[in-house]
Amino acid sequence: GDYWVVLHDEAEGYALVSGGQPTEESSTNPGKCAAGDGINNSGLWIFTREQQRNDTLVEQVRGLADGLGFDLDVLYDVDQTNCDNRRRRVLVEERSFLRGN
Repeated sequence: GDYWVVLHDEAEGYALVSGGQPTEESSTNPGKCAAGDGINNSGLWIFTREQQRNDTLVEQVRGLADGLGFDLDVLYDVDQTNCDNRRRRVLVEERSFLRGN
C-alpha cells in the first residue's frame, strides 16, 4: 500500500508516516482519524534519526500528530537501544557494492 509522509523535518531529524490516506474514523477515539487496519493501508510511525530514543522529540511529534487529528493509540514504543547496528552497515555496504560505488 501507499505510505504518506505527513510531516518531515530534516533539521529536527524526524518523520511522521501514515500507512495510506487517513480516511477512517478511529474505533477507539471518536473524532480522531486512522489509516485503517490490517496489513495494507494502515499504520502510523514516528521515525527519528538516532538509535537512542529522544523522548522530547517523540513527544513533540506525537503532539503534532494529535493536532492533525490522528489516533495515537496505534503508536507503540519500540526500544532499539540494544539493537545490533552491524547488520545495517552490511546492508549499506552490499547496496553500495551492487551500485558500483
